[in-house]
Amino acid sequence: MRDVLPHAQLLPRFFSNHGYWSAGSGKMLHYIIDPPSWDDYFPAKAKDNPFPRTLYPEKRPVNLPRAGDWQYVETDWAALDVSDEQFGGDWAVTRWIGEQLQRPHEKPFFLACGLYRPHEPWFVPKKYFEPFPLDSIQLPPGYKADDLLDVPADGQRIARNRYFAHIQEQKQWKHGIQAYLAAIHFADAMLGRVLDALEESPQRDNTIVILWSDHGWHLGEKDHWQKFTGWRVCARVPLMIRVPKGAPGLPEGTTPGSVCDRPVSLVDLFGTLTDLCGLPTKADIESRSLVPLLLNPQTEWPHIALTHLDKPENYAITTQRWRYIHYEGDQEELYDIESDPHEWTNLAPKPEHVAKLAEMRFLAPKNIAPVHKSKP
Repeated sequence: MRDVLPHAQLLPRFFSNHGYWSAGSGKMLHYIIDPPSWDDYFPAKAKDNPFPRTLYPEKRPVNLPRAGDWQYVETDWAALDVSDEQFGGDWAVTRWIGEQLQRPHEKPFFLACGLYRPHEPWFVPKKYFEPFPLDSIQLPPGYKADDLLDVPADGQRIARNRYFAHIQEQKQWKHGIQAYLAAIHFADAMLGRVLDALEESPQRDNTIVILWSDHGWHLGEKDHWQKFTGWRVCARVPLMIRVPKGAPGLPEGTTPGSVCDRPVSLVDLFGTLTDLCGLPTKADIESRSLVPLLLNPQTEWPHIALTHLDKPENYAITTQRWRYIHYEGDQEELYDIESDPHEWTNLAPKPEHVAKLAEMRFLAPKNIAPVHKSKP
């Protein structure tokens, strides 16, 4: 990361430079901690390894055989006969986070909790599998057998990455879905530990809480298993924000249970948090404050959400009603997500949507920076 952004000031360091104590635990960045960004971290930040001890099976793979070097070694699942504490991993992360919440603080704090699950491998204690017996598992509602027929060549290339075909061949489709649900159930339980610790702490009435995920996951939709696509099932994520009364940027706080369907991006969290906490706006980043939507979820919001894929020319644009996907060579997809939430019908080739295509093309990113080649 520092090869690409040697002088970047990340969110925790920005808060520390404005009087906060910033700490974190678990996977917040991609397999690194970036020690200069934090005042404290678990595991110890000097190691620059965000993963605490986690119990994995000694003999692997357990349930999904390896089909070749192309297969990610962590694509596997199993119910482990261990307790949460024996398993470690996210349990250890949430224990440390809970301890920080319950102790007194002389400064306001920025505290980041990175839960690894439901990232692969889907190994979790067996009690989290039990609510999902195999005979109850349903196939994804967005699955359609011939869904790729109207998708351009690059979309089909991205979709058919061999994982789904291999899982079907091994008769593991429902087993994989079961394990994914178990991993989410485990993550939910770990989140509950953090929220319980906050509820029992002196900070319960003055702490902003934001919950999000980094991406979705295909379980067979578009004949795809994994991530790395521009479709909504991959790019759309949970985002929940709770602001207590008295926050400098939103004195009335958020309304419990309110829902907003406007398109926003995770890059907006930087500007949202600094706005809510009354800190200066960071001038050298693009981050739109979501405070207007927290104040009124139905307020006018003319902005788009942009998703980048593997190459600068491959991206997706989401508006309130429409989703546009662009691949290099000007291959395109267009979906009316209001009437077609699973993106089954590509409207880009249809002449009646020429005007909408032109409108979406106009929203495309301009002056895209070249891909940075990091040092070997």
